[in-house]
This record gives sequence, structure tokens and C-alpha cells, in this order.
Amino acid sequence: MPGADLLGIGKDALETQIGVLRSRRVLDAVMDSLGMDVVVESPRPDGRPLLAMRAERAEGLGPRGTLRLLPESDGMWRVEVVDLEPAVTMPERLATGDTLRLGAQRLVLLPDAAARAPQGIQLAVSPRYATRRNMESRLEVRRPSSGADLIALSFDDPDPRRAAAVLDRMLAEYVEFTNRSARGDAGTTVAELTRQLEVQEQRLARAEQAMRAFQERTGLILPTEQGAAQVKRYAALRGGLDALEVERDALDRMLSLVDGRAASAVEASATYRQLATFPSLISNRAIQDLLLAILELENERSALLAVRSEANADVRRLSRRITELETELLRIGRQYRESLEGQIVPTQAALAAIDAELGRLPAQEMEYLGLLRDRTVLHEGYVALQQQLRLTEVQDALRLDDVRVVDAPEIADPEDPYFPRIPVHLALGLLLAAAGGGAVALARSAAAPAPAATGASPAA
Repeated sequence: MPGADLLGIGKDALETQIGVLRSRRVLDAVMDSLGMDVVVESPRPDGRPLLAMRAERAEGLGPRGTLRLLPESDGMWRVEVVDLEPAVTMPERLATGDTLRLGAQRLVLLPDAAARAPQGIQLAVSPRYATRRNMESRLEVRRPSSGADLIALSFDDPDPRRAAAVLDRMLAEYVEFTNRSARGDAGTTVAELTRQLEVQEQRLARAEQAMRAFQERTGLILPTEQGAAQVKRYAALRGGLDALEVERDALDRMLSLVDGRAASAVEASATYRQLATFPSLISNRAIQDLLLAILELENERSALLAVRSEANADVRRLSRRITELETELLRIGRQYRESLEGQIVPTQAALAAIDAELGRLPAQEMEYLGLLRDRTVLHEGYVALQQQLRLTEVQDALRLDDVRVVDAPEIADPEDPYFPRIPVHLALGLLLAAAGGGAVALARSAAAPAPAATGASPAA
């Protein structure tokens, strides 16, 4: 209804799509891709091109007119300008594969052009605005029915293949433009999410590198477990150190007692043997062997003293040997005391190291927790951005279903022309003629003057 849009009714989004299909953007894309500025007038098209065309944007309106390309015996083509305005400098001859520039078009003769066009090729060149206006007059974009979200396209051209190619290129450009427009906001969102994802990935990489460097520097991987393990180790070492110190102090008292009693020749022998009764020494196999040897020597000496005096050489020899073994007991006791001291010193050093490490552990654990928190937050943000990006990409892909090509362009059959349809047009002509004749008759009848009234006046 005229003026419906001004009243706020009758607006239809499909009308916008029809306007896009008729837009200069779509028509120019078709003109550039199919070379609509240059038309082969002869020979008659057979579906196979004689020229390869490529469009380039050119300044100015471009030429109009006609020119011919005539094959010559040497395989070259002669360029003959019939009428071309404004005047354009043309090469006199062309070889197959050379490029001929005509306005926005670049033409290249195909290798089989001479065999298929022995009489030459005649080209009609039109300026861009004229080609566009001609296309608009031959293009029909309509809605098949008022309730359907469908658009029907048809294009009239002497070459059915060219007409199908025009519609095919129009649909391709229209779908690309519509999808690109629909994806504008989504594309911006995807680009921004991609940029933020890259930034977040770099931050996460730096956080992971900082945490790795911290772990390599401190050796702290799992603070809670490592702290508990260190405490257990400290307790075990502390218990072992206490036991060593107690044993050392007891052995020191025993050695002091031995040293005090060793001055008396009577008690020296018993004192040395008392040293062998120390718990850690009595369990030693070497000490046991020494005690056994001393007992055997004493038994042997006692047997000799029953028949000989103490001045006897054999008795003195046995006594010296017993004294040597008892002195060996004292030496072993002192060595064992030194070994205890040798165990106590490194144990104390290990305890001091663990104590220092446990002292640093709270500060290291706080730093570790800070690094872990930063990495966790960045990782969760990275995952959230990645999910949002995938969701936006899916939504963007789903928008592509808004515009679909239902029927591909179809080449018209010569036996079923779209125009003219003679029976339909004849019936319409007769109907219009009858309606026009009736209207003229009614108009003439209404315009004819009314007849004058006649009659005698009544007698006086």
C-alpha cells in the first residue's frame, strides 16, 4: 500500500534483502566477474568463451562503441575500431594471450578463438553506468508469495548460460555480503576474545614460568607434605641425637671410673673388664672375643701358678698377654666414644639445617601460595575465555543458516521461453482492448448532449 512505511505498517525485512540484491554492490560484482561491460556481438555465443576477461577498477567512465578483432594468416589478430568514444589508444595487432584493455576490463584471446571465429570477433563496449542500467532493466527480483520468506530471481539475456552465470554470481555475492554483515558483531567479539585469549595465554605462561623457577630455586613442590616430612625427619634425628648424647655421657662416666681405678694394680684388671660390661660394648662381637680370650688366658695362668711361681717365664708371658688384652678393651672403649662423637656432630649439623629450612618454610609457603593463586586464577580465566570463544564461534556459525539458496540458477530452455509468452499476452491484449473500448464508449456516451424537449403549449 503506498505510504504504508510512513505510517509504520507494512514494513518487511525481506524488502531490505530485495534491495540488497538490486544494489550497486551486487551488480558491480557481477559486472566485474563476468565482464558485462564488453559483449561479444558476433559470432553467436555457443556456451564457450572466446575471451578471458578480468575486471580492474579504472578511473573515468570508460569508452563506449564497437570494435572488431580480425584473425590474420600469421596467427595475429588485427584490431579494428568501428566507433569508440572517447578515443582510446589501441594496439594495431594482438597475439593470442596478449591483453587488451577496454575500460575496466582486461581481455585475453583464448588459443582456440581463431578456429571458432574465423570471420573475426565483434565487441560492443558500454560504459559502466549504462551496463548497470541495462542489467537493472533485465533483472527481476520479486517475492513469490506474500507469506513466504523467499526471493525469486530471473535475468533476461540472449545467452541462457550467461543469464544463469549472472544469477549464480549475484547469489554468491549476496550470501557473502549478508553473512559478513550478520557476522559483524560476532566477528568483532571473536576477534576481541581471540586477542584477550592470547594475552591471557602469555600471562599464564609467565605465571607458570615464575612458579617453575621458584620450585627449582627452593625445591618446594608440595609445601604441606614436604613440611610434614621435614618435621618427622627432625623428630627422628632429634631422638637419635638424644640417644647418642646419653650413651656418650654414660661412656664418659665409665671411662672416668676406669681411669681412676687403673692407678691401683689390684683393681686395674677388674676395672678394664667392667668396661666390657657397657651395654653397647658387650653386644659387640670383638669385645666378646676379647673377654673370652682373657678368660682362657687367666685359666691357663691359674693352672701354671698351681705348679710354678709368678716369676716363671710362662706365667709372666701369660700375664703380659692378659694385660695387653685388657689395654685393648680400654682402647676399644675410647674409640667407641670417638665414634659416638663423630655421629653426634653431623647429626647436630643436620638438625641445624632442618631447623633453618623449617624457619624459612612459612615465608616460602606464603610465596608459593601466592604464585599458585596467580596461576590458578589465570588458568581459570583462560579456560573461561576459551569456552566463551567457542560459544561465540558456534553462534556465529549458526547465523550462517539465516540465508540459504533454495534453487540454484537454471538455464532456460529455448522451447519454453520466459518471455514472450504469446497466448498469455494475446489474452491480456484482448482483455485490455475490450476494457479500453468499453471505457471509451462510456466516456463518449457521457459527453454526448441531451436531446431538446418539444411539445405544444396548452390553449389559453
